[in-house]
Amino acid sequence: MNLSTTLNQSTITSAIPNVLPAYTQIPVCRTRHGYWAPEVFNLLSCALCFQFIYVDLNVSVNSSTLSLVAGEGLPYPVGTSVVPDISDANAVKRVCGFLGGKGQCWKWKDCCKQAVKCCQQQIDEGPLRRTEYGKTTCPRTWDGYHCFQDTPAKATVYINCPAYVHDADTDNKAFKVCEENGTWYKNPKTLMEWSDYRACHDFALYKRLNSAGVACNIITIVLLVPACFIFLYFKQLRHQHRIRLHLCLMVSSLINSLSMLLWEIVIFRDRLNTLDFKESVIQKNSIACRALNVATRYSLTANFMWMFIEGFHLHRLLVHAFSAPKTLIPYYIFGFGFPWIPIITYIIIRGVTDDLNLKCWVDQAGHFEWILYTPILIVLVVNVFFLLRIVFIMIKQLEPHPNEPSNFRRAAKAVGVLVPLFGVQFILFVYRPQGGAFAEFFELLNKILSSLQGAFIAIVFCYCNKEVQTHLKTLFFRLANRHGHRRGFSMHGGSFTVTSYNTDTTRTRMTNGYGDNSHMIPLQRVGWQEEDANGGTKTNSTQPSSSLLDK
Repeated sequence: MNLSTTLNQSTITSAIPNVLPAYTQIPVCRTRHGYWAPEVFNLLSCALCFQFIYVDLNVSVNSSTLSLVAGEGLPYPVGTSVVPDISDANAVKRVCGFLGGKGQCWKWKDCCKQAVKCCQQQIDEGPLRRTEYGKTTCPRTWDGYHCFQDTPAKATVYINCPAYVHDADTDNKAFKVCEENGTWYKNPKTLMEWSDYRACHDFALYKRLNSAGVACNIITIVLLVPACFIFLYFKQLRHQHRIRLHLCLMVSSLINSLSMLLWEIVIFRDRLNTLDFKESVIQKNSIACRALNVATRYSLTANFMWMFIEGFHLHRLLVHAFSAPKTLIPYYIFGFGFPWIPIITYIIIRGVTDDLNLKCWVDQAGHFEWILYTPILIVLVVNVFFLLRIVFIMIKQLEPHPNEPSNFRRAAKAVGVLVPLFGVQFILFVYRPQGGAFAEFFELLNKILSSLQGAFIAIVFCYCNKEVQTHLKTLFFRLANRHGHRRGFSMHGGSFTVTSYNTDTTRTRMTNGYGDNSHMIPLQRVGWQEEDANGGTKTNSTQPSSSLLDK
């Protein structure tokens, strides 16, 4: 990384009287800009630490006073000057004020403390002017991020990427090269000493997360589009309330996957592949970029609202058997309309707050993030309650059927089916560990599960649904029979018939030509509170069975 800066040594030397020439025996500390008295070194290094770390902030360094100067879009008025003295608590507080309470000031503090520590080490190790410097040894120095000791010529020093380096992957290595003539390698463009921090921006973990997100969202979209079409194509399916709810949940998942796929490809991948952060799409902060961020937030919130509706609807049918809703319009309004309330509030706050209206809104907005987090957390907690209540009913209240498995087995099946439907698995990812291999595994698992949520729903509630399979087989045999008659022959001499709907239970019957009715499958699974073909309900006085939870 090129640690270029607008500072130049001659300006500082003329302005600060205690900048000392390198040949004196008075204690001095070295940076790539030259040798400085400790008090000047500390201010200079801390000022540059801030400028290097927070590259997206409009903050400059005054070379005369070695202070940080506020530009536009910051909490301080333009021109406000703050001396970055790490030993002064008030000064530290004011420096952190540039960040507007974003909670990232620890990076500057760590960098600044390392610089001060490096200066003291240089002094403790003896005179900084040695005859071997520039011949057989490169001098100890602070490069802006890290402290390097005296290094033999033709040697390369490797260090772990510091955590405070902007967007650094701390598992990677940075390095500094000592040339054959005993001088540190210089960037040919700036002619200044240069350390290579490019590997710190390798973003290995983020690239894996991006690849996983793209692949999983594509899989989800490929599975959801046909599933939505199937539910809409067959009249007998789309008129059922529970199928309509499944369809709305899948539509919200589809919108979420599409928006996230665009974000991963257009925004996130651009950030990973753009070395100069200031040239990235995120830093340009276009309206389109912010709109895409809003789309991902809205679709995620709507997706959780529909998970809540699924839980509420099923719980209502179980607990209040004779109060099935006559219309789903309130569900539609809540599922797709309610998310706009926190979203619009969030948009207004970020749009009118200068220090939050940056970087496509990817940075956390502090406590304002709870505007979006709170509804999702409430949904998770309530859906856990719904799940436990449903399992309890399955075990304690439903009478077992002779041809069905035990209540415990049915309860286990219900948990496996309802967990992805209610999104309960996401409660495991509320707290995120920091650092280490487990944290990386945690992030990758979270990315995969969240991106495949819609795929799980499509598989469980569409492709594995016996009603859907029956309708698809019916359609297939119709098309095959029609095609066979056109060619002048029938299929294997067999016959295929579809019975009419009776008044008790809607059924589709397939026969193989020999009177086998073993494949008779009920279309309605909501035991004692069934829906007719027009979306209404009719009451059945029989005891509820586990078919209520069938897909």
